[in-house]
Amino acid sequence: MKSFSLLKPLIFLLSALCILFASAHVFAAGTVAKSVAGPDILVLVNARTPVAQNVAISFPKIIPGARLEELLTSISRQTGWNPSSPEIASDNGMSSVTFQIPEVNANGWVLPVANLITACKEYRNMKLVFLVPPGSAVQAPDNYQDRYVSIDAVHDAGTYAYTVAVKDTSFVSLNLPVAKPSTLPTAEPVNKPSPMKIISAVFLAAVVATGVFILVRALTHKNG
Repeated sequence: MKSFSLLKPLIFLLSALCILFASAHVFAAGTVAKSVAGPDILVLVNARTPVAQNVAISFPKIIPGARLEELLTSISRQTGWNPSSPEIASDNGMSSVTFQIPEVNANGWVLPVANLITACKEYRNMKLVFLVPPGSAVQAPDNYQDRYVSIDAVHDAGTYAYTVAVKDTSFVSLNLPVAKPSTLPTAEPVNKPSPMKIISAVFLAAVVATGVFILVRALTHKNG
């Protein structure tokens, strides 16, 4: 695996920016995350792009390249994904991994929330964000809690966001209840978010923006 070969940096940058605004919107419109601490890992899946879907994973600290490769292997095994064009970047005390997966049909797609949690369970606090075409009939887990994990879900207009706390890493797999395929309205909600919800939105946006900053810095250093 290359250390950020810049094969498709612009694609991933635009994808991350898209998710930045969508993530801020869904958390402003939904409930406030219970944890005030930042996530140990942020996984962003953009299934709105044609031909291939973009995935970005960021960390608030430097992760060794070998460990990131192991994590990517674990994610591939748990999700059945076949990642292509993986890119690794580390800068300013943070690390990120970006890659592509083949296009999925969002209608009837079971969001791989349980698979990603299982693959990344060593990171106790997670944020998972999925972007799907608005109106798609996906199968998405909702709020859930057991002895192993606590999951807070926010669904809105094609954006599915999850705040996950891993309480016990001894599980081998998770069996999350999933609702039948349903669609969400494409129109934005009319209710105004409270100040606390706005704070939550700004916090998540800052986390994603930092991941985008890593990509920009890596691009600048490579060209310099």
